[in-house]
Amino acid sequence: MAKTAGKGIQTAVVNPEKIVKGMTTIFQGFSIMFDGMAEQMQQMEGLAEQMAAGQQAPAVPAKNEPDTQEEKEAAKAGDSGEDLPFDTAPEDKKAAATITTDDLLKIAAQKITANRKNSPKIKALLTSYGCGAVSELPEDKREAFLNDLAQL
Repeated sequence: MAKTAGKGIQTAVVNPEKIVKGMTTIFQGFSIMFDGMAEQMQQMEGLAEQMAAGQQAPAVPAKNEPDTQEEKEAAKAGDSGEDLPFDTAPEDKKAAATITTDDLLKIAAQKITANRKNSPKIKALLTSYGCGAVSELPEDKREAFLNDLAQL
């Protein structure tokens, strides 16, 4: 990577496009990280306001003994039953999540950006669902469309 410019002096060859791309990636990472921390910061602000107003902070109940048979079985299996950020969501939470038109549009745009040949395939897929645009897709067909879209 380094060039020798006479008498043993080395100069580095720097590609400014790579530097800009790397810095952009770094700042996008910071943005994602700060967005993730925003909710915790709001909660801490609310707690600080309560403490400043002289209110006692909400007590966290200590849970030493399992109350239900399910909790006892989970304790035997080594599961604490706590919802941690990296735990998978229970099935009822997944069922409650709905797929929006914006979600489908974003994924379709990513597929087209990745490969322009996906555009006619997406149009044909929409036609097979009986509509000409993603916005016309009924809610009950969105999940199936998303699965088909993921296979492109």
